[in-house]
Amino acid sequence: VQAVEVSVVHWCCHAFGTRVVQRVIQYLPEARCDFLISVALQNLEVLVQSEFGCFVVQAILETHSDRRHTILSFVLPRMVSLSMDKRASKLVELALRFLSPSQQDGMVTWLVHRYECGSQLRMLANDEYGNFVVQAMLDHFQGEPHRRLHQALLEEIHVGDQSYNQYILATLQKMEVGLSRPDRQQKKNSKKKWKGRGPSRPSSVVQ
Repeated sequence: VQAVEVSVVHWCCHAFGTRVVQRVIQYLPEARCDFLISVALQNLEVLVQSEFGCFVVQAILETHSDRRHTILSFVLPRMVSLSMDKRASKLVELALRFLSPSQQDGMVTWLVHRYECGSQLRMLANDEYGNFVVQAMLDHFQGEPHRRLHQALLEEIHVGDQSYNQYILATLQKMEVGLSRPDRQQKKNSKKKWKGRGPSRPSSVVQ
């Protein structure tokens, strides 16, 4: 650990050193790796742009809840540009898991706002990496933020747009099927009950 602390940023961005740093962050007590984490967080701009440094930021975000606010404060204002980057988009996907309901709602409001060139949501949906972030939002957002996001995507994305957002269309279609399937199953069960039959074998739900 002492060897790493001599040059934290260098080892975070090193192809093999990054693995050592991640293990230190994940398994050592907070007090033992506090200096390393503090230096890493002071250099988020550099680490997020690094192929290997980004993994260190993800390790901190996932395992040290008391440091998440610092990372989220860095990621959220840069969410669109980071989402369109091959490496940083994975950090954004992870960050979405730790947003509060109010943060989710604020993000949706910001993304669906229409500019002359269209909304940022549509820009992400049409992007090679941004579309994965949008899919992650659909997975992790709940309640009203999820409903607003779902509705906005139905309005923004159309068949014939760029191919990347077709994955999102497929996700939306699966959600529509998932929402309607319980209603159909309930009707079947009620009909069987009316005929006097016993309880039917529960059917598996296709995710």
